[in-house]
Amino acid sequence: MNRNRLLQWLAGWIVLCALAWAQTGDPDLAEGLRLLEEGRTTLAEKALNNARDYFLKLTQTNAGNAIYFYELARVDQYPAVRARCARTARLQWPRWSQLSRRRSRRSG
Repeated sequence: MNRNRLLQWLAGWIVLCALAWAQTGDPDLAEGLRLLEEGRTTLAEKALNNARDYFLKLTQTNAGNAIYFYELARVDQYPAVRARCARTARLQWPRWSQLSRRRSRRSG
């Protein structure tokens, strides 16, 4: 009995591995991910816009593929994060300069 279970488990495992290896990658998704990675690492506005335009085109031509919409949302996240970081840096700078002025007034 144990031998049959082992053989069934082994056969199932082989089938699952074969199915996983047989899946072909989506070349459109691979190109979009390359563009996204380029934009993500550099945070260059042009690279992020290229990735956004690419995924926007994919979502319009393949509306049934949810992965394209997910990647488009990921691309849209980066400009917002970049702008938020820049805004935060601008807001924090005067606070530090005001703090140093207050310290110099107290000590002087």
